[in-house]
Amino acid sequence: MTNDIQDANHTTIDAIFKSLDSAIWIVSAKSGPARGGLTATWVHQGSIDREHPVAHIGIAPNHFTSQLIKSSKRFGLHLLRPDQKDIALRFGAHSGRDLDKFEDLKLSENNREIPILESCYASFQCIVFQEFFAGDRIFFLADIVDAQQSTTGAFMRESDFFSQCTEPEKNGLRAAMDADIQIHRPMLETWRNSGSSNG
Repeated sequence: MTNDIQDANHTTIDAIFKSLDSAIWIVSAKSGPARGGLTATWVHQGSIDREHPVAHIGIAPNHFTSQLIKSSKRFGLHLLRPDQKDIALRFGAHSGRDLDKFEDLKLSENNREIPILESCYASFQCIVFQEFFAGDRIFFLADIVDAQQSTTGAFMRESDFFSQCTEPEKNGLRAAMDADIQIHRPMLETWRNSGSSNG
């Protein structure tokens, strides 16, 4: 790690990224009877070719959802309405190894291979064609094979979500994030020091 990185003003960097006010995404996947999902912000459009739409997502390898995607080669993406804070919290505060996050939520009947939430702002169905390991993340490139938009207007962003969370909920999310950082930091450091580019 270079001195420039070590000496960077981390507070400024963090504040700049937070000011971008990213969309809140739910990533979902299923492999056999197992299903799971998580709240994510690392979701991007992976192609400018409108006739071949591609999604590019990054998920930590220790998360249950990444294992489901690696196994099934499929995932769902969901944008939420601003009033769906409870869904964002459910998928962001717990592990799919411990509970079924989809319990009591209505799912689309149109696709049995990917859990697709109904009544969210919009959803994509995606089939993975490439994945890359990068220490603390697995990056998936996937063709978007179907899309549904249930409503128009605004969708949920980070500012919408956190403005609706109570202080105990925010503290729980911070604790979960800090725990993830402690897991991910040595994973990334080991990968960087190995000089590996493909895991």
